[in-house]
Amino acid sequence: MSPQAEETKVDSQVQRVAALLGERLGGHLLSILYHPHALSKGGLVLVFQDDVESILDLITEAYECVPRDLSLYCVRRSELFELALPTFTFVHILNRRLHVAHCLRHEAHVLYGVDLRDEIPPPPDSTMLLNLHVESCAHSMRPFNILAMLARREYLELIKEIEWQVKCLMFTALIARGEWATTINSIPPKFEQAYQDEQLLALWNELTDLSKSLDSTDETSCRRSAYEAVWLFESFLSGLRRYI
Repeated sequence: MSPQAEETKVDSQVQRVAALLGERLGGHLLSILYHPHALSKGGLVLVFQDDVESILDLITEAYECVPRDLSLYCVRRSELFELALPTFTFVHILNRRLHVAHCLRHEAHVLYGVDLRDEIPPPPDSTMLLNLHVESCAHSMRPFNILAMLARREYLELIKEIEWQVKCLMFTALIARGEWATTINSIPPKFEQAYQDEQLLALWNELTDLSKSLDSTDETSCRRSAYEAVWLFESFLSGLRRYI
C-alpha cells in the first residue's frame, strides 16, 4: 500500500457520508474504503459480510446516502475480486469504473471497520486495460456523443467533451506504462514524459489550441472546429492502438 494513501487528506464530505453509511448499515458492513481518482471525485467501496440477506435493499439504502458525484461500489467480502474485472460499457461509466482496482491499490483509505486493503485484487493487465478503454471509448463516443451532439449543433460542448475524453485515455495510457497521476492537470505532462510520442503530442496540442481559439458567436466556425476535433480524436485513438 502506497504511503501516500495515509498522507492524503480525505474530503470532509466523504467522511460525513462514510459516517452516515456506518450508522445506517453498520450491522451488515465489514469495511468502507475510499479512493481518490484523478478523473472524478473518487469512490466508496462498501464491503458487506458474506452472509448478508437482501443485499439489494442494503445497496438501495446506501445509494440514498451517497451524492451522485461520488462513485459507489457494493460487494460482499467474497466478491472483492469483482472490482478488478474488465468493464466494457458507456464511456461516462467506464471512466470511473475502469481504474477502481488501481486507485484502491495506490490510494485506498479505510473510513470504517476492518482494514481489507490487503485483500484488494490485483488490477487487470495494463495493456488489456488500455485496449478496453480505447475500444469502449470509440464505440460509445461515436453514436452517443459525436453524432448526437453534431445533430443537436452542440459544437462547443462536443469539443470540450473530446478534450476531456482524450485526457481520460491519457490516464489509462499512463497506467499501462506503470505511471500514476493524482490530478487531472498532472495527466498531460506525465503522458508527454512517459510516451514521448511526437504524433500523439501534436494531436493533443492541436486539440487544446482549437478549444482556445474558438469564436462562440460564429456557428460556421464552431461547426468546422467540431469536425476537426472529431478527426483529432479519431487520430489519437488510432495512435494509441500502436501501444496495445
